[in-house]
Amino acid sequence: MSLSTRDEVRARLRPFGIVFEKSLTDLIKGIRAHKEPESQTKFLQNVLSECRVEVKSSDLDLKTMAILKLTYLEMYGFDMSWANFNILEVMASSKFQQKRVGYLAAIQSFQNDSDILILVTNLFKKDLNSAKSVEVGLALSGIASIVTPSLARDLIDDIIKMLNHSKPYVRKKAVLCLYKIFLKYPEALSSSFERLFDKFNDTDNSVVSAVVTVVCELAKKNPKNYIPLAPQLYNLLKTSTNHWMLIRLFKLFSSLAQIEPRLKTKLLPPILDLIKTTKASSIMYEGIMCIIKGNMLDDSNSQVAQFLVSKLHFFFDQNISANNDFAFKDPNLIFVGLLALNQISTIFPNLILAHQKNILLCLDHYDLSIREQALNLIDCIINEENIIAIVGSLVCQLIPRPPSVEDENQGLEPQYLQRTSLINLPNNYKVQIVNKILTSCIKDNYSNIPDFEWFTTVLNDLISIVVNSDFGSFVGVELGATFRDIVIKIPSLREEILNNYIVKIIFNRQIIGKLPNCLNDLIWCLGEYSDLNDDNEKIIKRLIEFYNPFLLSNDSDDDSSDTLQQVKSHLFIFERIFEVLIQSIVKNFSSFCNKGSNKEYWDSKQRESILRLLDIILNYLNELSTCNFYEIQERSTEFGEFLKLIKEAIEEHPQQASEPPLLLSSVLPSLFNSYDLIPIARGSQQRIETPDSLQLDKEIDLTDLPLGQGFQDSFGTDDYLRYMESGDSDYDFDSDIEEDDNDEEEEGGGKSSNYYENNMENQWEKTVEGVVMETPHDIERRRKERLEKQKYNPYYISDNGDKNGFFGSQSPQRSLAGSPVPAKEEFAPIYAIPNKSRKIKKPVIILTEETIPGTRNVLSKTSSLNLKKNKKKPNRNLKLMIDSSALDNFDISKPKENDDENEIEIERIRQELQKTALEERTIAKAKKKKTLKKALKSKDTDNGKLDASGNNEAVSAKKKVKKVRRVKKKTEDNGNASNAVEVKRKRPAKKATIAE
Repeated sequence: MSLSTRDEVRARLRPFGIVFEKSLTDLIKGIRAHKEPESQTKFLQNVLSECRVEVKSSDLDLKTMAILKLTYLEMYGFDMSWANFNILEVMASSKFQQKRVGYLAAIQSFQNDSDILILVTNLFKKDLNSAKSVEVGLALSGIASIVTPSLARDLIDDIIKMLNHSKPYVRKKAVLCLYKIFLKYPEALSSSFERLFDKFNDTDNSVVSAVVTVVCELAKKNPKNYIPLAPQLYNLLKTSTNHWMLIRLFKLFSSLAQIEPRLKTKLLPPILDLIKTTKASSIMYEGIMCIIKGNMLDDSNSQVAQFLVSKLHFFFDQNISANNDFAFKDPNLIFVGLLALNQISTIFPNLILAHQKNILLCLDHYDLSIREQALNLIDCIINEENIIAIVGSLVCQLIPRPPSVEDENQGLEPQYLQRTSLINLPNNYKVQIVNKILTSCIKDNYSNIPDFEWFTTVLNDLISIVVNSDFGSFVGVELGATFRDIVIKIPSLREEILNNYIVKIIFNRQIIGKLPNCLNDLIWCLGEYSDLNDDNEKIIKRLIEFYNPFLLSNDSDDDSSDTLQQVKSHLFIFERIFEVLIQSIVKNFSSFCNKGSNKEYWDSKQRESILRLLDIILNYLNELSTCNFYEIQERSTEFGEFLKLIKEAIEEHPQQASEPPLLLSSVLPSLFNSYDLIPIARGSQQRIETPDSLQLDKEIDLTDLPLGQGFQDSFGTDDYLRYMESGDSDYDFDSDIEEDDNDEEEEGGGKSSNYYENNMENQWEKTVEGVVMETPHDIERRRKERLEKQKYNPYYISDNGDKNGFFGSQSPQRSLAGSPVPAKEEFAPIYAIPNKSRKIKKPVIILTEETIPGTRNVLSKTSSLNLKKNKKKPNRNLKLMIDSSALDNFDISKPKENDDENEIEIERIRQELQKTALEERTIAKAKKKKTLKKALKSKDTDNGKLDASGNNEAVSAKKKVKKVRRVKKKTEDNGNASNAVEVKRKRPAKKATIAE
């Protein structure tokens, strides 16, 4: 049987359901049968090979089936762009079923093929003008899916014609198709604006709804273009009963009201009436969101806000059973209700307290999205009376789910144990819980905290939970910063927090390995308030023991310790920790030498204990001075050299003396305890104005540079310049030093290293001698100079109440004298629900944050904590996402920026072309006449005299022309057609004669 006969037989049998090719159903069954990856890949390759052969067939049914299978395989990632021309053939079929398959394949395959789109334009025009409405709708759907700027420019007129089609089905599809065209070709919006919005008066509601939908989407990009449509839209809002259209109108008015505030008074009554009378939750929710997003709700509309909050009970009451638990019938209603509450909370946060019960129940919902929305509302409902219960419930959610409900080692109440075991919460949600606990507790300078002992216990428990979790690195900084904030702001709790909490956390090896980012602030507190520590010597030794310099090394081959492996992954964090650790050790050493009885007497025992401790610290600093981090090297070297001076002073100090050396008892404490630190608001330093006299671009002139006091005391400016010119590092400055009492009173500095090494002993004697020989007049003079400098120094706080300084308030003393320390009591577990009887709040003095007046615009913070905020996820450039950026700044009322210039340019080019064509025609005529004259003249010149026969021929030609004219005239008179034909036959003789 030949190939043509075989195809004919198949074509005759196909209408009866007898086919011999694999259909789409066979393909799907084959994919499901080949479950192994290798066999499935082989099967798909065979199917693709068959499809490549089938699409080349002349049988259109077979080709259509092949295209349908390729369309299905495209979802598996197989490219089908090679069959675009075959798809075009199927689209051109006269059968609707085949045409529909072709359009489906074109929607998936014609996205980036510009060549095929050029060919398909005429096919779209043909189908748009089809008499069958289904084919017109199919063409409109295809255009909306694969439209490009060039395709939109070519088809916009044909689509606008479809707005007047007799079938509502086509009109509706044409309206929706225009939206996709506007996205690609915004200029079409100006030309079709009136034609499109005339459809508001269409007799079919589906067409009107489609127009409202398109306008709603367009108004999201540039609402001011559609303000003139407000009257028509308002009439639709009052008369329409279609829920979908009302929802779209709500969304549209929320965009328009932001541009036109006068719409508020007109829109509020009908919207509130719809919210009050409707039973549909969708209309109620969209109406509430329209009022909020349209800026129709402000401080003057408190009654409207109360009405909206009361209506939101509808979303929760239907889902709560009699035992105050969710029936979980429709979690979508609960979610949208929480969304509306979150929107209202930004304007009226006090009204959210009416939904406290619903919000707390939502915190235990099985749906994580509902929990997150409820968690955002905690700040609005939390207060001094319920904070303990709410925080306890949130902390329970951080505890990992136990292996069995019967686990008795958890120490939790049964109801919390049941809630904890419902679902496994992700780490990002647990991070939100910790941040929400901290922000709620520190809100308004700890105004919601009934008992700070309870709060410190919560912080300690949070660290214990977090250290064993996977999300500790995200909240460790916030926990440490909260401890630091409490210690700074509440003087009465400093000693208790330092000795009962911070010391235990710092010397916990598990925290050092797993949660090191919380240690930086804690170690700083341990050094800044070292005079409150119980045993400074023990703390110094434990710090040196636990924070060995080996933690900063990454070259060890001993990987047996799990803690060491964890530390190596936090090298950057430990670099910052050791920077603070060095200062903390020196501060504790200063407090150890000058605390209590150590300051009252000096004997050999005290001397030996200080020297032993000094040797331990110096050895530790010596090891740190060789680490790989520059900042640690610098700090350890500086403090190490200073402590060596103290050691030399102690060794040279008389053993029979009753007082310690002044360098130990006066100079060392003055480095840390000269001024009391008080909390400063974030951004205060940025408010300081830059002095006008500060010229950062001006070059520094050494001859006019006022050197530091150390240089002036040692050798002066002229000596320094001579030293720089000589280039001799051993330059002797001793001969140039003036023996002046004022110079001896200042500390020396700025000398070369050789000078220090050769004259260290002499300088030490001068320094001690200068301190001892100070007079009261010199002390008063130095004090005034110091206060004058501090007045304009943002890093120090004035303690004399000077109004001319940056701070007018008197700085509170850091000492705890006069501040009663609360007695140590056993802390109640935070997980227990408190009794209804309100606990009496203990009076605690909380320092407020100081601010610096200034003109710079700096965002104010309510706390010095730097709590992380959830970062918005970047928008992903998905393939199916609609790009509407072309409509962002498009204005219908204004022409395109270059339209006038383009029209002028086109008109100029048109005139130039006309002028050029006229000139070309004139030149061509002139050339033609000139050529004819020249030809006749040259012929006469070349032939000379014409012979008689030539003259006779010319005469005969003239006679023939006259004869033709007579015949033509006679023909016109008589109307004889035959004579007219004869004249026409003789016309070439006339032309030939003229040519001659």
